[in-house]
Amino acid sequence: MRVLKLAMMLGAAAFVLPAMAAEPSTDAIIKTYGDIALAAYSDALTRAEALDVAVDALITTPTDATLKAARDASRVP
Repeated sequence: MRVLKLAMMLGAAAFVLPAMAAEPSTDAIIKTYGDIALAAYSDALTRAEALDVAVDALITTPTDATLKAARDASRVP
């Protein structure tokens, strides 16, 4: 009988506790979205810089290898 009561209380707690979780603050939401945007723009900048280097190498030394490197640098993973 005690096991049944304990199981019922734990089951009820599983439904109630998520509802009692605190809402994230506006500042926390803004910080999270800012972090996501910063990561995306940082990745884009890094890829653009790599493409710039690959294109410069292709212009300086137009070979199949530098063409392949430029094409590879232009592809989005």
